[in-house]
Amino acid sequence: NLDAYSGNNNNNNNGEEGEGEDDYESLPPPVEKIYDEDHQYLVPLRHFADVKDPHRPTDTAFFFHVPRSGGSTLKDMVGKCLKLVQSSEVGVRDGHGADPILQVIEINESKYVNVDTTTVQGIQRAVDLGLATS
Repeated sequence: NLDAYSGNNNNNNNGEEGEGEDDYESLPPPVEKIYDEDHQYLVPLRHFADVKDPHRPTDTAFFFHVPRSGGSTLKDMVGKCLKLVQSSEVGVRDGHGADPILQVIEINESKYVNVDTTTVQGIQRAVDLGLATS
C-alpha cells in the first residue's frame, strides 16, 4: 500500500540561515544509485533518495504503509497535525474517483487529492490529471 503526502516546498525559511533557495543551487545533482550483485533486489529503489541525502525543492515525500505498524497513526498526524495534503485510496471516496479535474478534498479533518495512489489504475489517473506536475 503506497501512500504519498506532500507539503509546501516554497523554501520559506523564516529568516534562518542555511535554509534558503541559494543553498539548493550548490547541491550536486541527484545520482542514480548502483547496486552490487548481492543487492540487486534494491534496483527498483535506485531513484529514491536516502534520508541522509540533502533535501531538494523537487523532492516528493512518501511512505509505504505497512499494516499493523503504526502507519494509520502517522497518516492521521500528517493530515490533522501537520496539515499536509495526502494521496491515498481515501481521496476517491464519495464518488471523487470520477471527478474530471484534480482537486483537494477534505475528509475527516484531513486533506486528500482526489486520486487513489494505491492501485495501478489510480496512479495512471493521477498521471493523466497531472498530479506530479501540480
